[in-house]
Amino acid sequence: MEAILEQILGQLKDLKDGQDKTNSRLDRIETRLENVEEQLVMVKEQAIDLTEFKTDTTESLEEIKDGIEFLHHKEQMNEKEIYKLKTRKQFQL
Repeated sequence: MEAILEQILGQLKDLKDGQDKTNSRLDRIETRLENVEEQLVMVKEQAIDLTEFKTDTTESLEEIKDGIEFLHHKEQMNEKEIYKLKTRKQFQL
C-alpha cells in the first residue's frame, strides 16, 4: 500500500512540475504578447501620422501644381500681349 502511495505522490509531483513548466511558458508568452501589442499600437500611431502627412503633402502639391498652371497661362497671355504690341509698333513705323 505504501508503494502505491509513493507512486501516486511521484506522479502528482511530476504533474506539478509539468504544470509549473506550463505556467512558466504561459508567463513568457503573455510577456511577448504584451510587447507585440505595444509595438502594434506604435505602428498604428505611425500609420495615422503617415496618412496625415500624405494628405498634407498631396494638398500642398496640388496647390503648387495649380500655381504652376496659372503661371504658365499668365506667361502665354503676356507673350501674346507682347506680340500684339510689337506688331502694332511695326505698323506705326
